[in-house]
Amino acid sequence: MEELPKSMVCLGGGYIGVEMAQIMHAFGVKTTLLVRNKMLSGHCDPELIPVLQTCMEKLGMDCRLGTPFTKVEKLESGMLRVHLQDGGHVDAEAVLAALGRPPNVDPLKLENAGVKVEKGAVVVDEF
Repeated sequence: MEELPKSMVCLGGGYIGVEMAQIMHAFGVKTTLLVRNKMLSGHCDPELIPVLQTCMEKLGMDCRLGTPFTKVEKLESGMLRVHLQDGGHVDAEAVLAALGRPPNVDPLKLENAGVKVEKGAVVVDEF
């Protein structure tokens, strides 16, 4: 980016989406974080999530958990509209898609090299 947008929607509740939302908010960008289900699911202690969300909201960030979206549309004005599954929408100058994706290691045929894979991840030992 050459300059900061006035408003931004961050899509995704993983660590990258949460961090980028916080960074943009700290830069003064009006930021909305949209999370499909739970924020940082599987990435940190679940007891910390409500504390993090409360802190983000106290700082003025719009943090919406359990808010899936259906599409992003560019308006004639140049703004972007994120359509929510509940029928609502959020408009912003920029949208950051920080969405996870499932691993795609099957085509690598790692088992042919003796590499054990479980749930898309390489199994490792204590070293």
